[in-house]
Formats: sequence, C-alpha cells, structure tokens
Amino acid sequence: MREWLEGYIITLGTELPVEDNELETALEMLHKRLEDLVEQQDSICELHEKGEYSDRLFKRRNDAIEKEIDQVETDIADLEMKISEQSETQSAALNIIPTTQKILDNYDQLTAKEKNDLWKEVLYQVTYRKTEKKGKFDITIYPKIPRKSP
Repeated sequence: MREWLEGYIITLGTELPVEDNELETALEMLHKRLEDLVEQQDSICELHEKGEYSDRLFKRRNDAIEKEIDQVETDIADLEMKISEQSETQSAALNIIPTTQKILDNYDQLTAKEKNDLWKEVLYQVTYRKTEKKGKFDITIYPKIPRKSP
C-alpha cells in the first residue's frame, strides 16, 4: 500500500491540473461564442425592425442563430458536467492521500475494526488470490477514486 501511495502522489502532482485548464479555456470560449450569437440575434432583430430585413430573411437568419445557440448551450452544459466530474475526481484524489497516510502511519496502534473502517474510507474493494506457494497470495486493491469520463 505504501508503494501505491508513493506512486500515486507523484502521478497526482503531474497529471490532473492540465486537463482542468484546457476545459476551463474551452468553457470560456463557448461562453464568448454564446455572447456573440446573442449579439447577432439582437442585431438581426434591429435590422428587421428598421425594415432592412424582410420577414423571410429575418426568419431564416433567426432560425439559424437559434439552432447554433441551442448547440452552444448544450456544449456548455456538457463541458460544465465534465469540469464538475474532474473537480470531484481531484477532490477524491487529494483526500485519499492524507487518509491513506494516516492509516499507514498509525497501523500498528489501530484495532482490527479501526483498520477495517479506515480502509473502507479509501478502498471500495480488495481481492486476494492464493498462489501456488503455501501461505502466499496476491492482493489487488481498488481505491475510491472516480474514473474519468470518456
């Protein structure tokens, strides 16, 4: 478990923030695009009111802009969901490190029940398999860290 924790701390420190920054930048760009589309829609309304756009041209342009606004709003909602999931993943990742360290540092002083209760906070499953050698077994641990969305 100590080996996993050390490797995880190194991985956590180098990988997670980059994607967050990219997602935030993409979200800002989508919000800017939405503002531009709303301005375009206001502009065509003004041109229609002044009589510079026919009803037919106004309807065609307005429908096209409405369609694009709907798509951008959908994209914004999807991206906000991804950012939220990423934030939850980072939070879980950051919380698992101190809890695991606490367990490992105090392991010898804990009762069996305390050990089990603490491990349940950071692991959702542990499997073990007996090997051919007498008294030996392989252990696989599954930490409670949300998986990334595809």
